[in-house]
Amino acid sequence: MGFTIIAVVVVAIVLVLDQCDVGIFALECNGGKEWSFTSFENGTSFLHPELARKYPFPSSLMKEKCGLVVVCAGAPRSGSTLQFGIVHEVTKTLVMLGGRLGGLHSFHNAGYWMQHVHNNNEAMGIQFEKTIRRKINEWDRNSIIIVKSHDFDEALLTLCNNYVAFTTYRDPLDVMASYVRRNWISNTAVNTMCSSVAHILNRHATWARYASINTKYETSTQNMFAYVAEIFYVLAGDIVPNATKVELSKALEKIWNNDEFQKEFILRDGEHVNVDMLATNVNQDGYPFPDEITYALKQYTNSWRKTMGYEA
Repeated sequence: MGFTIIAVVVVAIVLVLDQCDVGIFALECNGGKEWSFTSFENGTSFLHPELARKYPFPSSLMKEKCGLVVVCAGAPRSGSTLQFGIVHEVTKTLVMLGGRLGGLHSFHNAGYWMQHVHNNNEAMGIQFEKTIRRKINEWDRNSIIIVKSHDFDEALLTLCNNYVAFTTYRDPLDVMASYVRRNWISNTAVNTMCSSVAHILNRHATWARYASINTKYETSTQNMFAYVAEIFYVLAGDIVPNATKVELSKALEKIWNNDEFQKEFILRDGEHVNVDMLATNVNQDGYPFPDEITYALKQYTNSWRKTMGYEA
């Protein structure tokens, strides 16, 4: 009888540990070592390279190289979709301004770059192959292409004659909290969280080396107009370099005061942020995972968080 009880307890412990994705003695990332940068300089950071090979970007089909690619390479759950929306509206407005000033630029939204690879979804790959071939036919040396990408793909840097990159970042603990609240990850899967954080930080560190603007998540949400203006003037330098200060000021004002822009990006993002911060079953620090995981993630990202302005 006693042996049976012990056996049942041991099995239960093993099952719990397996479900929690943790070690027996301690919760830690990378054997207790802090995260350190691993370069993607010699390739891509795709998690699923087999789909990248199967459904690649068909650069050989481009009739001529596009003029400018604008890459929104923010980290996941750090305001990257907001940034992409702002860049879309700013680029569209500046191209229109350029047209009135005699420019020949055309604007093209290529959407989420290689999303089928990021999502490990073959159906998306098939659709990507169809749509990108059609889009490429519309590109020429005057084309301005905007894309969103969480993954670092070196090909984006040479896709057009020039590039502008923007990126965003956020406290990794808040990113993992957001993952949990959206049921993208279990709130006890510490090993998966550690590997996700490592991948996110590596990708961000790589893109940040090429970015004109590297924005902290909290900064973008606290002073939205300044954020929009910063993006606006960076892109204006490439798209309408001869525009006057008055012309640029009017164009920026037009974007900001547009009701659809306010509704789609500014007001909605405020709601989005509030929903994202809602917490149920949180620990003492406000995170929706056990205190031990909070400690492990803080230890793993300690130096990064200090450097980037987050409390260690």
